[in-house]
Amino acid sequence: MAQPNSRYPPIAVGCCFYKRFPNYQAIITSIERMALNYANEVRAYIYFSGETEDNARKQVEALRFENRELFTFRFGPNRIDEPKYRLPLASKMPFICTLDDDRIFGEDTLTILMDAYNEIQAVDPQRGRLAPVGWSGTEIEGTQLLTPIEDRYNLSPGQLQKVDYVGSCGCLYRREILEDERLRFENWPDFIGYASDVWLSYLVARHHRSSIYITGLNRVELPEHGHSLWADSMSDMLPGLVERLVADGWKG
Repeated sequence: MAQPNSRYPPIAVGCCFYKRFPNYQAIITSIERMALNYANEVRAYIYFSGETEDNARKQVEALRFENRELFTFRFGPNRIDEPKYRLPLASKMPFICTLDDDRIFGEDTLTILMDAYNEIQAVDPQRGRLAPVGWSGTEIEGTQLLTPIEDRYNLSPGQLQKVDYVGSCGCLYRREILEDERLRFENWPDFIGYASDVWLSYLVARHHRSSIYITGLNRVELPEHGHSLWADSMSDMLPGLVERLVADGWKG
């Protein structure tokens, strides 16, 4: 059993698997290494998106584990990113790190993110308690998000940058943020579409009155990486979506 550690509290990890089969083993192994190198308990919740029970079971059986007890697997219809936000709430962990299945992060990821969160408490005591901290983000200028987003600030691990938007792959949240009922898939406004991390960044700033930060993380893109709201079929919708949320107080 993990020992109490106020600086490194327990963390739950949430990740959706979107039929990118070649990547699954690498993701599982990377989560195991993150957990091994973190100074407290870690639990991981994996959702097989758009899968039947039989297919999900076969895919789990094909995986190799060093610590099978670390993982809880679920399956079901495609609910976009909601499962990686909501499934970890089954744990009692005070923090949740959300991942995607097209990128692996270094074994020091959870430690870097928690160290960054602790530093935020010192530099931003008024709005930092609920602050998410990720690695990919940007600021709002006028009514739009500045692009490009990935590697915009070229940060080293531990270096902080305050932003208005943070991507939800490789991001640490307090569970209070992800408990927000507006993050239930059924409660997303229709105009949000697939842009769940835009919606989540808006909720953090507008409704939780919290800051948002990014820092540097070690990472590797996996095969089939490249799906991005800024480049796919949603890209034409995003300017209007962002403008609408800004008008509703996203940056205020």
